[in-house]
Amino acid sequence: MQDLIGQLAQLRRPKLLIEAARIGADNYNHSRDLPKLIGTVARSGPAMMQLFDMEKTLNDARIQKNLSYRPAQHLSVLIALLGECRLIRAGAGPDGETSEVFQDARRNQPILSAIT
Repeated sequence: MQDLIGQLAQLRRPKLLIEAARIGADNYNHSRDLPKLIGTVARSGPAMMQLFDMEKTLNDARIQKNLSYRPAQHLSVLIALLGECRLIRAGAGPDGETSEVFQDARRNQPILSAIT
C-alpha cells in the first residue's frame, strides 16, 4: 500500500485541480462514490490501481487538450484517489473517519505535499 501512496505523492497537477480534489475528498464515501467510477466496491488497493489508470488517461487528455477531456470526471477520480489514500493511511474501514492527506500545493508541485 505504501507504493500506491508514494505513487500518489509523485503526481503533479495544476493547483486548482488539487485544491478542488482536496475539498471534495472531505466528503468522499467509499461505498457510495467508488461504484460510480469503477462499477464496483473494491478494496482500497485494487481500487487505487484502477483509479490511477483512469487518472493517467484523463491527465493525458488534459495535456493534449483533447476535446473529449472532462474536467469533472478528472476531479472525481482525483477525489476518489485521495479518499482511498486517506482510508489506507488511517487504517480505517471504507466509511471510517480519516485525517488530512495533503496540504496546499503550488501549481505543478506534488499532489501530496505532506502525508500525515
